[in-house]
Amino acid sequence: MLDRTSGQHGVFLGNRIMKDISHYILEAGDRAVEEYMHISGCRENEDAVPEVFLTCVMALQLHKLLAVIVQIERDYKKLAEDLGYSLVPKNAEKLDRLRADIAIYENGRPSAIIEIKKFAESGRSSDLRNDLAKGDCINLKQQIDVYGAFLICETSQTMAQRRSLLRRKLRKPISFSKRHNSSAGGWTWCFGCARWGVRKPPMLHP
Repeated sequence: MLDRTSGQHGVFLGNRIMKDISHYILEAGDRAVEEYMHISGCRENEDAVPEVFLTCVMALQLHKLLAVIVQIERDYKKLAEDLGYSLVPKNAEKLDRLRADIAIYENGRPSAIIEIKKFAESGRSSDLRNDLAKGDCINLKQQIDVYGAFLICETSQTMAQRRSLLRRKLRKPISFSKRHNSSAGGWTWCFGCARWGVRKPPMLHP
């Protein structure tokens, strides 16, 4: 397996623990939008990219960039089982039919999940928060890193206003890719990434 390190972004692979991967998520998101525009012949605007396409291409890009196991549409109950949880019926019911868009595995265990949303004309910031909170009933964000990845498109609001709204609603620091001009012209888009949950470091026993 590739052993990749990056002091700038805090990513340590191989047999070491992967840290913040926001930079790579942004890179994968930008690439996914560009790939869709290429295969669709630019007949649609960037805000028309299906979320399922974003998920699949971003998963492939992250696998290549980080050299880790990546799964899409991973069942939250399976994630809990892979982390060693014994779910009580109430929590099992809450997680039923919920899936993480992307799950990253290291050494056979989940280490991060990524929920992907479009924040375009019809996108609601409440939907973003709801997706990121799927695993809260079992405090999942203390066990693995939870990221939100957002395709942000200008609407009647400017890009600065869209970014500001996202920050206020999520109440988390958000990283952004560079702004890209839309193929139709007249507006811009970018990708955003918020680190919703950060796993606790393992306890060291004497």
